[in-house]
Amino acid sequence: MPSTSNPTGGEEPRSPRRTKVQVWEDLLRAATEVFGRVGYTAASLDEIAERAGVPQGSIYFHVRQKIDLLEGILEGFHEERLTRVRQASVGGPALARLQRMLETYFEFTTGRFPQSSIYWQAGPGVTPQERERLFPERMAFVHLFAGVLRDGQGEGVVVDMDATLMAQSIILATHSMCDALQREPEAERPRVARQFVALLVRGHAIDPAALGLRLD
Repeated sequence: MPSTSNPTGGEEPRSPRRTKVQVWEDLLRAATEVFGRVGYTAASLDEIAERAGVPQGSIYFHVRQKIDLLEGILEGFHEERLTRVRQASVGGPALARLQRMLETYFEFTTGRFPQSSIYWQAGPGVTPQERERLFPERMAFVHLFAGVLRDGQGEGVVVDMDATLMAQSIILATHSMCDALQREPEAERPRVARQFVALLVRGHAIDPAALGLRLD
């Protein structure tokens, strides 16, 4: 049996055996690093296992496929963002609510760039069915924004277009802008986000000049 003594004569401390939960957490940390560095599509389970200190042959005891790790990284991300945006949608005129919702969306998303950027980068690497699995709240966001836009149409302040279509375009635009903000200096991100929110709100208003939203 191999000796566990070290050159000083003492016993070499044994590394504590990791629990299944600890291994999973180590895999998620490793996956976040690897996905962020090489992208979801190019990442391999072998590299993630190596980074997590998990023998390659045993990783499949913890992970069936790469999408499991992406789902683990994003767990709770969309749900919490939806909760905060829903809270911001309550109270006041429709366009003021829309502005608060967008500001909340940007603040939450840009404060969690590792998770949000990994989700966007996954893009071509996931099937439509997998995307639904990763972002089951997507239609809830559409319904939430569409409801506020319909309220604005009822108030006579939002342009007369299909509210669901406008909501979908708002969500696509915010995703693209959040992705672009990663390339902005951190100190500039709040200003750029405010400008973009003002543009979105003004773009859906019947009388943009009456809103008083500044773009500088």
